[in-house]
Amino acid sequence: MTQRTVFQDLVRKAVGANRGKHPHFHSAHEGLALILEEVEELKREVFRRKRKGDPLRFLNELVDIAAYCEIFAEDSSTWNKGHEG
Repeated sequence: MTQRTVFQDLVRKAVGANRGKHPHFHSAHEGLALILEEVEELKREVFRRKRKGDPLRFLNELVDIAAYCEIFAEDSSTWNKGHEG
């Protein structure tokens, strides 16, 4: 299995797990808030380990970011276009 395949498999599983926590993003604001929260978690990991990063922790955060981005993209087609930007 290539690194890309492993990453894609992890993202697919994370989408399923995260759908359990957040079945649908009701707005772009909600989706963006969750994505930014995950980005902040990655940022903390990066800055916490300036000299030696933990690739597994980075990977976990990147998987969550990618999963929430996928959920955002899927759910965006259901939002009321007149109220979301």
